[in-house]
Amino acid sequence: MSAQRPTLVPALCYRDPKAALKWLEAAFGFETAMVITNAEGSLEHSEMRFGDGIIMVGTEWTADHTSPASIAGKNTQTVHVHLTEDIDKHCARAKAAGAVIVQPPRPSSMVTGPIAHAIPKGTSGRSRRR
Repeated sequence: MSAQRPTLVPALCYRDPKAALKWLEAAFGFETAMVITNAEGSLEHSEMRFGDGIIMVGTEWTADHTSPASIAGKNTQTVHVHLTEDIDKHCARAKAAGAVIVQPPRPSSMVTGPIAHAIPKGTSGRSRRR
């Protein structure tokens, strides 16, 4: 990653952000870059890196900042991850970590989707956390 921070850094809300950090690392290869906890050990702020991108992973902190799990699984945001190689290996890693593969990778010229639906460019495949 370059020394400069990306212009945009999405923030994702989870019911259990500490578990999300572990799962995003195991399933997709994100690397934890920063974790700040309070005196009680609750997560205050965290950041993960993937390639030259950063995401913030946090807890539900207001009624307007919740996990999709708290709103019947509805997706309120998307983060697009661009992969150019090892697509099948990436998919197998996600599946081994508990992702449900909704649509396996297949050749495609343009693919988009939310982070919980890891869809690499160059393929069309979807997964979601169980």
